[in-house]
Amino acid sequence: MGTRANYGRKITESITPPNLKRAYFTGPAKNVIALEFDQPIAWAEALSSQFYRDGVADKVASGALTGNVLTLKLTEPSTAKGITYLKEAAWSQEKLILGANGIAALTFCDVPIASGPAL
Repeated sequence: MGTRANYGRKITESITPPNLKRAYFTGPAKNVIALEFDQPIAWAEALSSQFYRDGVADKVASGALTGNVLTLKLTEPSTAKGITYLKEAAWSQEKLILGANGIAALTFCDVPIASGPAL
């Protein structure tokens, strides 16, 4: 049991880092990838450079948030099979996805991109 249980504190906000639940193309054009997280996150356009499709960087034109889903508009249609967030040599502490709670999101590597939103 952690400190929360010991002191009986009721916590209403998330106290964990945002974690990616799934990634999928939003339509047949395959030019938008949706990333669904387990909690709300914050987005800044500077984060576009931190995503890699099949290991290739700089292919995200912009991003937008709707609830827990971040949609990435790609610079061109894609046939990518996986998506990665952050690479060891190119990451920056100033360019991190943060949860609404201020905690940095977990990184992910080669998460499969589904062809649609259905589970």
